[in-house]
This record gives sequence, C-alpha cells and structure tokens, in this order.
Amino acid sequence: MRVDSIESQAATELVLDWAVNAETCQGIRMVCAAKVQMVNESWGDPPFRALINFVGLVMPDGHPNGWDPPTARPSATPPRERKR
Repeated sequence: MRVDSIESQAATELVLDWAVNAETCQGIRMVCAAKVQMVNESWGDPPFRALINFVGLVMPDGHPNGWDPPTARPSATPPRERKR
C-alpha cells in the first residue's frame, strides 16, 4: 500500500490547490489518513490495497507509519521526541 512521504504544510498546499483549481485538476482528489491497521489489512486484501492506492494523497496517521520498513529510512517528517 502506498503511503506518501509528505510534510503537513505541503499536504495542506496540495489540498488547497485541488480546491482552487477543481475544474482543471484531473484524477481522484481524496485524502486518506492511513493507520498501521490499514497497511496490515492491505497485504491480504488486494482490492482494498488498490482502492487506497487510487486516492490522491495517502498520509501516515501516526508515528509507526513515519518509517519505511523495507529500507529503514526516515520519512520526510522526522518523528517528534517522545516524552517519558
């Protein structure tokens, strides 16, 4: 399942651009906040994975999705320090 690596400000600008240029934008203009559960479900449900991959922007919903497991590299937005 695709999860876009995008900072909050860039995502906001993208969605605002979709709204302002609604007549000229092509494609699906929908935002999905992907939780870890969605990522896990997408592995065993190809139609669900295809649906999520079809939307315009898939943002991570929380810290666990902020890392790319196959390459173990941080996403565009570094994780915040956790208070103990």
